[in-house]
Amino acid sequence: MTLYHSSNNDLAPGDIIAPGNWGKMVFYSRVDHHLWKREMTIEATRVWNFVEKPSRLKCAFACDNLDTMVCYHVKENPAGFIYQVEAVDPNAPMHKGDFNAVAVPKGYPGNMWGIASRYWNYDLKTNMAEWPGIECSEILVGSGLRVIQKISEEIIKKKASELILPSDLG
Repeated sequence: MTLYHSSNNDLAPGDIIAPGNWGKMVFYSRVDHHLWKREMTIEATRVWNFVEKPSRLKCAFACDNLDTMVCYHVKENPAGFIYQVEAVDPNAPMHKGDFNAVAVPKGYPGNMWGIASRYWNYDLKTNMAEWPGIECSEILVGSGLRVIQKISEEIIKKKASELILPSDLG
Protein backbone atom coordinates (compact mmCIF):
# COMPACT_ATOMS: atom_id res chain seq x y z
CA MET A 1 0.00 0.00 0.00
CA THR A 2 1.44 3.36 -1.02
CA LEU A 3 1.41 5.92 1.76
CA TYR A 4 2.77 9.43 2.27
CA HIS A 5 4.50 10.82 5.36
CA SER A 6 5.54 14.34 6.37
CA SER A 7 8.76 14.83 8.33
CA ASN A 8 11.23 17.54 9.21
CA ASN A 9 14.04 15.02 8.75
CA ASP A 10 15.85 14.81 5.40
CA LEU A 11 15.59 11.09 4.63
CA ALA A 12 16.82 8.82 1.83
CA PRO A 13 15.18 5.84 0.11
CA GLY A 14 15.38 2.80 2.38
CA ASP A 15 15.48 4.83 5.61
CA ILE A 16 13.06 3.67 8.30
CA ILE A 17 10.75 6.05 10.14
CA ALA A 18 10.23 4.53 13.57
CA PRO A 19 6.72 4.40 15.01
CA GLY A 20 5.83 6.19 18.22
CA ASN A 21 7.31 9.65 17.77
CA TRP A 22 4.01 11.40 18.59
CA GLY A 23 3.59 9.25 21.70
CA LYS A 24 7.11 10.08 22.86
CA MET A 25 6.36 13.80 22.61
CA VAL A 26 3.07 13.43 24.51
CA PHE A 27 4.56 11.21 27.22
CA TYR A 28 7.67 13.36 27.62
CA SER A 29 5.54 16.33 28.69
CA ARG A 30 2.83 14.25 30.37
CA VAL A 31 -0.02 16.36 31.75
CA ASP A 32 1.81 19.51 30.68
CA HIS A 33 1.37 18.57 27.01
CA HIS A 34 -1.45 20.69 25.61
CA LEU A 35 -3.11 17.61 24.05
CA TRP A 36 -2.55 15.18 26.95
CA LYS A 37 -6.25 14.84 27.92
CA ARG A 38 -7.34 14.43 24.30
CA GLU A 39 -4.78 11.72 23.56
CA MET A 40 -5.46 9.86 26.82
CA THR A 41 -9.21 9.89 26.04
CA ILE A 42 -8.62 8.61 22.51
CA GLU A 43 -6.23 5.93 23.80
CA ALA A 44 -8.56 4.79 26.60
CA THR A 45 -11.41 4.49 24.08
CA ARG A 46 -9.17 2.42 21.80
CA VAL A 47 -8.09 0.07 24.60
CA TRP A 48 -11.67 -0.43 25.84
CA ASN A 49 -13.45 -0.75 22.49
CA PHE A 50 -11.02 -0.98 19.55
CA VAL A 51 -8.09 -3.00 20.87
CA GLU A 52 -7.31 -4.42 17.41
CA LYS A 53 -6.46 -0.95 16.11
CA PRO A 54 -2.97 0.56 16.46
CA SER A 55 -2.36 3.06 19.23
CA ARG A 56 -1.89 6.69 18.13
CA LEU A 57 0.87 6.81 20.76
CA LYS A 58 2.85 3.89 19.30
CA CYS A 59 2.19 4.15 15.57
CA ALA A 60 3.58 5.94 12.53
CA PHE A 61 1.27 8.46 10.85
CA ALA A 62 0.74 8.68 7.11
CA CYS A 63 -1.85 9.61 4.48
CA ASP A 64 -3.11 7.28 1.77
CA ASN A 65 -3.02 9.86 -1.00
CA LEU A 66 -0.70 12.65 -2.04
CA ASP A 67 -3.43 15.30 -2.26
CA THR A 68 -4.29 14.94 1.43
CA MET A 69 -0.63 14.93 2.41
CA VAL A 70 0.10 18.10 0.41
CA CYS A 71 -2.79 19.90 2.12
CA TYR A 72 -1.60 18.70 5.54
CA HIS A 73 1.96 19.72 4.69
CA VAL A 74 0.98 23.25 3.63
CA LYS A 75 -1.13 23.77 6.76
CA GLU A 76 0.87 21.94 9.45
CA ASN A 77 4.46 21.34 8.32
CA PRO A 78 5.44 23.65 5.43
CA ALA A 79 9.13 23.53 6.34
CA GLY A 80 9.22 19.72 6.22
CA PHE A 81 9.47 17.12 3.50
CA ILE A 82 6.95 14.68 2.03
CA TYR A 83 7.92 11.07 1.42
CA GLN A 84 6.29 8.20 -0.39
CA VAL A 85 6.53 5.34 2.10
CA GLU A 86 5.36 1.80 2.78
CA ALA A 87 4.78 -0.12 5.99
CA VAL A 88 7.86 -2.09 7.06
CA ASP A 89 5.44 -4.81 8.15
CA PRO A 90 2.68 -5.02 5.52
CA ASN A 91 0.59 -7.10 7.95
CA ALA A 92 0.76 -4.52 10.75
CA PRO A 93 -2.56 -3.17 11.97
CA MET A 94 -3.72 0.07 10.35
CA HIS A 95 -6.52 2.50 11.02
CA LYS A 96 -7.98 5.27 8.88
CA GLY A 97 -9.24 8.27 10.83
CA ASP A 98 -9.92 11.95 10.24
CA PHE A 99 -7.00 14.07 11.45
CA ASN A 100 -9.32 16.98 12.18
CA ALA A 101 -11.88 14.84 14.04
CA VAL A 102 -9.72 14.33 17.12
CA ALA A 103 -11.10 17.38 18.90
CA VAL A 104 -14.60 18.54 19.74
CA PRO A 105 -15.67 20.79 16.85
CA LYS A 106 -17.47 24.05 17.56
CA GLY A 107 -21.17 23.45 17.86
CA TYR A 108 -20.78 19.67 18.30
CA PRO A 109 -23.31 18.47 20.90
CA GLY A 110 -21.11 15.65 22.23
CA ASN A 111 -17.96 15.42 24.32
CA MET A 112 -14.44 14.07 23.78
CA TRP A 113 -15.48 10.49 24.67
CA GLY A 114 -18.02 10.56 21.85
CA ILE A 115 -15.51 12.12 19.48
CA ALA A 116 -12.96 9.41 20.34
CA SER A 117 -15.44 6.63 19.60
CA ARG A 118 -16.40 8.24 16.30
CA TYR A 119 -12.71 8.70 15.41
CA TRP A 120 -12.10 4.96 15.83
CA ASN A 121 -15.27 4.14 13.85
CA TYR A 122 -14.24 6.68 11.18
CA ASP A 123 -17.76 8.02 11.03
CA LEU A 124 -16.97 11.64 11.85
CA LYS A 125 -15.39 13.24 8.80
CA THR A 126 -14.49 16.86 8.41
CA ASN A 127 -14.17 19.14 5.47
CA MET A 128 -11.91 22.15 5.33
CA ALA A 129 -13.19 25.20 3.46
CA GLU A 130 -9.71 25.83 2.04
CA TRP A 131 -9.43 22.22 0.80
CA PRO A 132 -12.59 21.63 -1.26
CA GLY A 133 -13.15 17.93 -1.80
CA ILE A 134 -10.07 16.76 0.12
CA GLU A 135 -10.61 13.98 2.65
CA CYS A 136 -8.76 14.81 5.88
CA SER A 137 -7.74 11.23 6.52
CA GLU A 138 -4.73 9.90 8.34
CA ILE A 139 -3.53 6.32 8.39
CA LEU A 140 -2.16 4.97 11.65
CA VAL A 141 0.38 2.25 10.91
CA GLY A 142 1.37 -0.18 13.64
CA SER A 143 4.92 -0.54 12.28
CA GLY A 144 7.71 1.61 10.99
CA LEU A 145 7.58 3.19 7.56
CA ARG A 146 10.19 2.60 4.85
CA VAL A 147 11.00 5.57 2.64
CA ILE A 148 10.51 4.83 -1.05
CA GLN A 149 11.23 8.31 -2.33
CA LYS A 150 11.17 11.98 -1.41
CA ILE A 151 8.47 13.96 -3.22
CA SER A 152 10.12 16.89 -5.00
CA GLU A 153 9.38 20.47 -4.03
CA GLU A 154 8.23 21.08 -7.61
CA ILE A 155 5.56 18.38 -7.35
CA ILE A 156 4.45 19.66 -3.94
CA LYS A 157 4.17 23.25 -5.19
CA LYS A 158 2.28 22.17 -8.32
CA LYS A 159 -0.14 20.04 -6.30
CA ALA A 160 -0.59 22.80 -3.73
CA SER A 161 -1.41 25.34 -6.42
CA GLU A 162 -4.04 22.97 -7.82
CA LEU A 163 -5.59 22.05 -4.45
CA ILE A 164 -5.29 24.98 -2.10
CA LEU A 165 -7.16 28.22 -2.30
CA PRO A 166 -4.79 31.20 -2.84
CA SER A 167 -5.58 32.63 0.61
CA ASP A 168 -4.07 29.49 2.18
CA LEU A 169 -0.68 29.82 0.48
CA GLY A 170 0.49 32.99 2.03
